[in-house]
This record gives sequence, structure tokens and C-alpha cells, in this order.
Amino acid sequence: MSEIRIGNIAYTLKNENACVAQEFLCVEEAGDYCVLRVKMSFDKPTVPTPLTVRWLQPMIGFCGQWEPLGKFTRNIGPNWAKRGPKARTAVNAPLLSVFGYNQENKVTVSLSDVKNASSILCGVVEENGDLDFRVNLLTEGGEPITSYEADIRIDRRDVSIFDAVASVRTYWEGLGYRIPSVPDGAYEIAYSTWYNFHQQLDEAELLRELSMAKELGMETVIIDDGWQTDDNSRGYAFCGDWEVTPTKFADMKKFVDAVHGIGLKVMVWLSVPFMGHSSKNHTRFEGKYLYTIRHLNTDVLDPRYREVREFLVDIYVRTVRDYGLDGLKLDFIDEFKPKEGRSNTDYENMDCRSVEEAVHQLLDDVYKALTAVKPDIMLEFRQGYIGPVVSAYGNMLRVADCPNDPLSNRTGIVDLRMLSGVAVHSDMLMWHAEDTVEAVAKQLMCVTFGVPQISVKLSKLSEAHKTYLQGFLKFWKAHREATVKGKISAKGVAASYTQVTSESDTEAVTVCYEDSAVTVREKAHFVLNGSPSNAVYLDMADGASRRIRVWDIAWQLVSEFDTADTLCKVITPKGGMIEILPLK
Repeated sequence: MSEIRIGNIAYTLKNENACVAQEFLCVEEAGDYCVLRVKMSFDKPTVPTPLTVRWLQPMIGFCGQWEPLGKFTRNIGPNWAKRGPKARTAVNAPLLSVFGYNQENKVTVSLSDVKNASSILCGVVEENGDLDFRVNLLTEGGEPITSYEADIRIDRRDVSIFDAVASVRTYWEGLGYRIPSVPDGAYEIAYSTWYNFHQQLDEAELLRELSMAKELGMETVIIDDGWQTDDNSRGYAFCGDWEVTPTKFADMKKFVDAVHGIGLKVMVWLSVPFMGHSSKNHTRFEGKYLYTIRHLNTDVLDPRYREVREFLVDIYVRTVRDYGLDGLKLDFIDEFKPKEGRSNTDYENMDCRSVEEAVHQLLDDVYKALTAVKPDIMLEFRQGYIGPVVSAYGNMLRVADCPNDPLSNRTGIVDLRMLSGVAVHSDMLMWHAEDTVEAVAKQLMCVTFGVPQISVKLSKLSEAHKTYLQGFLKFWKAHREATVKGKISAKGVAASYTQVTSESDTEAVTVCYEDSAVTVREKAHFVLNGSPSNAVYLDMADGASRRIRVWDIAWQLVSEFDTADTLCKVITPKGGMIEILPLK
């Protein structure tokens, strides 16, 4: 066991690998910031065993922990619970941030090794209240290696958790994991066919829906699962051939041209790793699968074979080129993983031994090929595969499936905004046709800080639902520079964000999800009332005069007044909006 002591904290390395050389050292230290490095080498190719770096520190003023896919779990558990992010190339990201009661950073830990399987765990030592950190590297062994190096970045600076997490993104960019170019279309409201049609797509009905979508302010349609199969059983048995079924689209190119004529961009869905058991291509790749998902009737392709990667790249290029598409929704990338840590060892026929490296190569090949065909192509990835390797290629990052679940959408959007630098999208929005307009407003307010994707039958909306949807989308488009491109912050991080603000240089937008006072900025400020109350408190400590306008849930102006009060209670209907403008 090796040890490094920095200040009053001792860091220990446990490494049981039979390596010929090992180093454990601090390569950077500046006040409340340090970087530890682990290095080892072998005299012959060796499948490594996990190694662990561990330390304890006093848990003083700590409130909760944040991780990229933590969702609603924000509490710091006991150390025996072994909680924290588990990551690899196409799953999660190696980052854990522990924060205090004022949303301030206490400790943010991240890794330079963003490909190999790892975990960052922390928990309370019951005997004395210390916080026990354990960084586990190479947790699944993987393929034989001759050397290994990884840095552990530990940030205790007194900054907000939002700034601490953003600095990790910058750190990874410095390692070469860039943020991709984001076309303007990625920031435009989308209509999705998934929750409203599922696989039962109908070309004529869809064209009627898309005409209404354009009128309501939507600019893109995402044709989800179903365009490639007559089977509507929701399985994946027919994935892998990616041929348009003529019973749903008689001529896909003509359909795309018609949608372009309406004024919408077109994207289609593909499940990247799946080769369904009923596909014509299934026998072609026999022996080139990582594993089987029996309940989905599909195998998962092994990207370590050049033939597999070339096949997938060719499919995507032809799909975009032949149909004149504007983008692709690439799904299930996180299913690329070795089975039980290892997969087949047919190395003679592979050009890449590591699954993690092969996934990286595949994504790089896909991105280069598609941008050569269409430089401003839109590529949607889904929450789950969000790490720095994968996110270097997707310019649209969508919240994981959460139908009719505003809380998951809200939390997922803010989590993604904290770490990514691309266009963050909501999961597709759907709701019960008989629900209240206040409930619909809540759904939409919960996606204010991402790009909305709408997935309801527009022709069947009630007038009240349609009125609110149209008004919200108009508001969102008018303030998009602030809501999805601005600097984001929040109150109530431990409670899944009770109030969120995003602001540009010229304006700020806030949504109150629970009762709390809004700190008004010295610029145009718009506040949406998503709380259970019919009132919002505005904290205007600077004492400057402001014009206040209030809109109700039907987007009708209901009151207007001037005030210089430092604390102002504004009667605002649930689902309503306040406009606050400085007076000169």
C-alpha cells in the first residue's frame, strides 16, 4: 500500500496487480485543489485487477452529493452502502460532487480515465462523522494491457456546485474531449412521434399533425421507432436492416420532402448496437456479438470488428443521404459493454481489442462520415451515455425516458445542463387528455431550461391545453438565449431543484417549482409560477424601480404596476408568468 499526505489528509493506494513498476504521486497542488496520479506497467499483456485510492476527511457543513445520473438520490449515505457514479465510455461520467447547505462545492472528484470502468464512492463513517472516499479504477478488468495511467482530480475550492461541475467539463476538454459543434437546429422545438404514435406510424395522419406542429412553433420532427418495421409489438427483433417499410411510408424521400415543404426539419431513430433476431442481417454477423438481450429479441453488435463499424457507418450515411434527412436519433449506445467484464477473445479477426476503444472509434467514424455528408447534421444522444467521450459527438442530449413525469424531466435537464455544453432536450412530453391545464403548465415549466420535445396528438388537444402550449412555446422561443444557452443556477439542489434560473447578458428567466423568493436581477427578468401557490415573492434588494406585469395561465395580461419595494408579493395565478422590467 502506498500513501501520499497533503495537509491533514492521507491518500492511500491499494494495488494488488503484479506489475513491474508502480507510481503514486501528486502532480498538481494549489490550495484547495490537487491532482493525484496512478501509474503501473507490466512485463507482458495482463488483464488488470481493480485498484483503489482512498481517503477520509472531516464531514463539516456537508449537505448532499451530486452525480451525473444521480436523479433523485442526493443524500450522502453510510460508507458501507458504497454509493456513487459507476462509469465507462458509453455509460455515465466519472464525476462526484459533494455540496454544502448553500449549494457550495465541498469536494468534487473526477477522473482523467473516462473510458475504462470505474467508480467514485463516498459515505459517512458512522463512528466519527468523517467522509470516506474510494476511487476504484479498472473495476471490470477488460482486455490485457502493458501499462496504465490515470489522474484523480480533487477540487475543494469555495465555489458553487455549478461552477465546480462546469470546471470538470473544462478539465476534460483540456484532455482532448471536445464539445461538438451545435447547429442552430439543435436548439429548435421538436415534435416526436414516440409517445403519441409509438410504432403505429401513419404517413397521412403524421403530415396533418406536422402542419399543426409548425403553426404552434415546432421546427423539427423526430420519426421514432416504427418506420423500419410492420411489427408493432414494441420489441427490437426487426432492428438491423433499417429498410423503410412501405406500409407506413410509401416513399420516404417524398415524405421528407413534404415535411420540408411544411417548414420542418426531419430526423429518424436508429438503435445503434441492436441486431434483431428477425433481421435479414442477423446471420451475417454471427459470432460478432457482445451478448444477447433475450427479452428484447436482439443481439448487441461487437464494435471491435471493423466490419461491424463499417456496416453501421454505411447505414447512417445512406439513410441521411438517400432520404435528405437533417439528423439522426442514435439510441442505446450505452448497451455497448463487455458481458461480465469480458467478451469473446477472437483477437485475430478484430482490429481493436478494447470494447471501450472500439466504441470511441465507432463514434468518431460515424461523426466524420455524417458531417462530411451534412456539416450541420443534428445527432441526438440520450441521458445515460453522457461521458466526455460520447458527448464529443452528440450535439443534442435528451433526458432519459420519463413519460408524464415532470419531476424527472426537470431534474434531468438541469443535471445535463450542468455538465454538457450542447443542446439539452427534454424527454418527449405527453400527458393525459383529461388532465388540468395547470398540470400541463407544470409539465412545460419543468422543461423550460431544455429544448422541449412534444409528443401528444395535437389534433386531439383541448382548447385550454392548446392555448397554454402555444403560449408557452412562443414565450420559450422569445427567450431561448437565456433559457437554454445562458448561465444556469438553482436553489434546492438537494431537493431536485426547487427554483431554477438561467440568464444571458440581457435577461434572466426563473421558474419557481416550490414556494421561494426570487432574487430579481438588474435586467429584464421573467418568472414562471410553477409553485402550488397563487403568489410569488420578489426580492429586489437594490431598491430600484421596476415595472411588473402579470399573465395568467391563458397568457392573458391580468395586472400591471410599478414598484420600488425591496420585497414584493405578486399575486400570480398558478401557471402564470411575471415580467419584471427595470425603469430608468
